[in-house]
Amino acid sequence: MNEISEKIRKSVTAMKKGRNLGRFIYYLLGVIIIVAVVLMWGGIIKITLPFSTTLEAVISVPKRDTRLEDDILYSRCVIEHELAMNGTINTTRMGSDKHRQEINKHIQKYLVAIGFYNGDINGDPSVTSTIVMSFQTSRHLKVDGIIGRNTWRKILEEFELKKSQ
Repeated sequence: MNEISEKIRKSVTAMKKGRNLGRFIYYLLGVIIIVAVVLMWGGIIKITLPFSTTLEAVISVPKRDTRLEDDILYSRCVIEHELAMNGTINTTRMGSDKHRQEINKHIQKYLVAIGFYNGDINGDPSVTSTIVMSFQTSRHLKVDGIIGRNTWRKILEEFELKKSQ
């Protein structure tokens, strides 16, 4: 670690003296981009920076599966868009409307993610309304099967709590 610190110090000293400033900035920008990609996707990478001295760094991040995170993020966007457009999501309204079924699937995904539901994610309105009303009952919310501001906030709180564990 001291060796790397010394190399960085020497490079910064050279930069202050006006030598290799353009090259230093160019490589520093490259390192920032590479580190951002590695941190986002995980993996191991070795970076060699050829400015006045050579800096070698190994960044190790455990690989993780981001598909579930991406899926739940998409579900959140869909639900929040629906809430922004309509103010509430009435899960008790029956119908075979494809849009309603998709919204119900996203709601079911969130209830699965917080551990409140473990059934099939099928978008069935009767299943969704039953789960939402059960959730509202257990959290002392108004039991109406409608996802409004309070119900959605409680689902998000529990999701964040579950995610941090």
